[in-house]
Amino acid sequence: MTWTRPLLVAEAALTLVAMQAALNLVPFPRLARRWGRFVTADEGRALRATPATREAALAAEVGWAVGRAARHLPLRLLCLSQALAARRMLERRRVASVLHFGVAHRPLRPFDAHAWVNAGGVKVIGYPVAAACVEIGRFV
Repeated sequence: MTWTRPLLVAEAALTLVAMQAALNLVPFPRLARRWGRFVTADEGRALRATPATREAALAAEVGWAVGRAARHLPLRLLCLSQALAARRMLERRRVASVLHFGVAHRPLRPFDAHAWVNAGGVKVIGYPVAAACVEIGRFV
């Protein structure tokens, strides 16, 4: 592990805690205004971009760091907190990303929600997405 990776994990841990606190304290519609433009899944299918090599490497590193920090923090951090933290970290690095929202209908529950992030084809966090999960929209 290079010396920058522990710093990236520390940044991810702090960002995860901040995102979880925001989700607990700020009303969802107010938070959502800061995430970009919401488009439906059908509308968003045309929004694809191929990242530069540097951006792809950054996106992969951010995803790794958020996943690692989430596993080691003494909090229950669900996919939304992780997706928001990854997206925020990518914003800081000026890497464009998309925050996806989906739901899956399960027989024993009304629905199961999931959030995931990609950056121009790089699967950043929240993957693999369950086959039963249907995307309902995304923030671009």
